Amino acid sequence: MDSKSIKLLLLFFTAIVLVVIAFPMNEWLAKTMLRHQLIEIPLIFFCGIFTGRYIWKLSAKDSYIAVSMIIFIMFSLIFWMLPKSVDLAALSPSFNKIMNIHIFIVGWLTTSVLKDTIFELKIFLLGMIAAKLMAVGVTLRVFNLLLCSAFSIEQQEETGFYMILLAIVLFIYTTYVLIQGISRTAAQ
Repeated sequence: MDSKSIKLLLLFFTAIVLVVIAFPMNEWLAKTMLRHQLIEIPLIFFCGIFTGRYIWKLSAKDSYIAVSMIIFIMFSLIFWMLPKSVDLAALSPSFNKIMNIHIFIVGWLTTSVLKDTIFELKIFLLGMIAAKLMAVGVTLRVFNLLLCSAFSIEQQEETGFYMILLAIVLFIYTTYVLIQGISRTAAQ
């Protein structure tokens, strides 16, 4: 199989995953906050990363492009964590599909930033995502207040707990990347 055929096959596989998430599984994923925030969004995000890594590569070698992408990525992730956005995505299938497209693009751009930019911007992006996950997780876990009307307080607390765990794992990975980058720089 040549590389073009492999890319087409990977694109077909990614499209199938996206269609399954956006259509037959959409209602099931939107029923609980945990499935919506920690299954649907990461699956779409990683489909974007997969696409950016193996199918359609975008270059972010210039720092100004990478910084622009990081700003877009962070504002996008913050927007989709706002309670009103979460509610609309959970209650409106069409708004949820807009979210899916947007999160896919964010994943695709994230690949470019992590692959092509300077070491410091990679650490900055990973650290910011981990910090965002931690802040949202703590907010959902600690406040005994219904933040998203589409879900219950119990679902918010459960989602918050798992977001905190995910943030800790991402902080550990960010630390690993930082140590690896420092050791590579010191070896040169």
